[in-house]
Amino acid sequence: MNINIEQLKQNQKHFNEISEDQLSRNQILGYEGVCAQIYWQAVRQCLPKNIVCEKREKQGANDLFNACLNYAYGIVKHKIHHSLLKASLSPLMGFLHQMNHDQNLIYDILEILRPIIDYKMILLLKSQDWGDEYLGDGEVVETSTKLILAPQHRKIIANEIILLFQQSINTYALQNHHSTSTSTQMQLKDFIDTQCYNLAQMIINQETHTPSYFQI
Repeated sequence: MNINIEQLKQNQKHFNEISEDQLSRNQILGYEGVCAQIYWQAVRQCLPKNIVCEKREKQGANDLFNACLNYAYGIVKHKIHHSLLKASLSPLMGFLHQMNHDQNLIYDILEILRPIIDYKMILLLKSQDWGDEYLGDGEVVETSTKLILAPQHRKIIANEIILLFQQSINTYALQNHHSTSTSTQMQLKDFIDTQCYNLAQMIINQETHTPSYFQI
């Protein structure tokens, strides 16, 4: 399967040329959809050969990778929910996600963290112990509608996410689509708190939001 890097570059170039006041929510979602399709093609190529994942399944996943992602995302969403409440933000509000349920803003914040969670789950599935346990002992239970992770598998994923929260990262602010040269070091869990706090301050003070990203 070929990854269309040129299409990604063209999308990024076009996106950078559009001023913020000209961008609509539907346009952003359109760019996101194209990039997500290419992204998941690349992710599937990184999986172990014994793990079959045809597409991203959010609910009722019947493959191991999606089941792991859904459980990991669930833990991270709980942390984001807690951070939003500490910042006096309601999870019901949303920017890109406006799905008429109580986790809109949680999903908005989660988008920043998805790649590192995906990466950690790929590494986890590539570990020899995990593969042998899954293939040999059959401790992952398949039902007619979805795959259910065994308690020991859920514990492994939970421990991995806890370690990820404690991991030190370098954060960079973005100005006009370019990162600043200086970075701030903090744990990932503190980065989530900071993102929620900064968002709250932007809303309260009616300021322009300065986005940031992180590197591990």
